[in-house]
Amino acid sequence: MAKGSVLASCVLLSCCFEPATPFLQVGIGARTSHVALGSRQQHVQHHVSRNHRRQLQRETVRCFFSFGGGAIKGPPANYDAIAAQAIAAVQAGLKSGEKAMEVEFPPLASLNKINDGSAKNRRLARENTLSFAKKLVGAIGKSKKAYVVCCQPGAKADFGSGVRGAADVRDINAKNLPPAKAGDVVVVVTPADQGQWKLAKQMAETTTVVIVNGVFVNGYVPFEPVYYFKPISGWGSVVRQYPGPFTAYLANSNKVVPCDAGLVKQGDIRRPDLRSAANALSAAFRDQQGAA
Repeated sequence: MAKGSVLASCVLLSCCFEPATPFLQVGIGARTSHVALGSRQQHVQHHVSRNHRRQLQRETVRCFFSFGGGAIKGPPANYDAIAAQAIAAVQAGLKSGEKAMEVEFPPLASLNKINDGSAKNRRLARENTLSFAKKLVGAIGKSKKAYVVCCQPGAKADFGSGVRGAADVRDINAKNLPPAKAGDVVVVVTPADQGQWKLAKQMAETTTVVIVNGVFVNGYVPFEPVYYFKPISGWGSVVRQYPGPFTAYLANSNKVVPCDAGLVKQGDIRRPDLRSAANALSAAFRDQQGAA
């Protein structure tokens, strides 16, 4: 199967799947690489029986989802794990009474392809984000009325069907905001300009709003970043799973690297301190390589 086709569909959650190769994408700017987390396991699987291979796959599923299908802590191995963690974080936020939440993760495995101007990569990024939004709405719709507000042209049509639970899907429009009540949830997909973020903030005054993969104004107050995943060059990643803290994880070992990666506020924007995280991760990575 082509790598592109795998990435285009890998955000779809299933507890009965044959796991793809676990990966942790790492990279900022022009330098991007893929760290295979299961290469040694794959080498072993090539030589063992089919039954043993299936057993290893079941162990991988438990690693991704923990027992009972719940999301585990730490850096996600692939988009299935991202979706599981993000949905669990939103559900934890709902349980705690959060009214304005934000979910942010790379919509493409190769970060330097997100903004490369390619129509294909823009389409894949949108499809991956919409696929996650579908799953999120399906989980929310089990107990609450869910609305979806799409902020990109054509996204409403692309959202399509197949959402579990009733969901009202519409384009963002100040004159046609969803009639959501206090117990409902509005999922706002990829708001871009400040006007769209302000409309989301306006809705959060009377109902619960969840932002999914916004751009340009990410971290807009008062939205709480309940789920955040950011690869940091080749050194590791920063993950936040509500209600836990922003945590830096070293590549390869997934060891927690002590640092202050908490939110830094500038005007109406709050963003994690990635500079602090990058400095700590790069130093820990050099130490790790030196000890190898």
